[in-house]
Amino acid sequence: MAFHPDRQHAYVLSELASSVTVFDYDPVRAAFIWTQTISALPPDFTGTNTAAEIRIHPTGRFLYTTNRGHNSVAMFEIEPKTGELEVIGWESTRGQWPRGMNIDPSGTFLYAANQNTDNIAVFRIQQGSGRLSFSTLVNTPTPVDVEFGGLA
Repeated sequence: MAFHPDRQHAYVLSELASSVTVFDYDPVRAAFIWTQTISALPPDFTGTNTAAEIRIHPTGRFLYTTNRGHNSVAMFEIEPKTGELEVIGWESTRGQWPRGMNIDPSGTFLYAANQNTDNIAVFRIQQGSGRLSFSTLVNTPTPVDVEFGGLA
């Protein structure tokens, strides 16, 4: 689950259904009101897949999920008023079984950890469109999560 920076919308990634459900959030009632469910997979995909991670760009304009099986990052644009999602596309993670994924605090790069191929794919985020441009692969044994620590 990820909250939009405006705290008025929440996004739930369904691991087994490979979908994202959008909710309006009412903090007074602590209630979630369903508004949309959208697939994290291309319509022509026929293989087995489970979804793993969900992240929202710091600007609140884009949302990303990882697909294990399709081996991709799904890219969505967030409609500013309704919070609903529109598919931008899918980008291969250049590896197998992407689990953890994160966006660096500046919102410039997205890192996708490919558990079964021992690498992390690094992508530059195109700020205007939200699309990902492949940058490099970092080899590391069995990566499953990507986190950024603060300075002490």
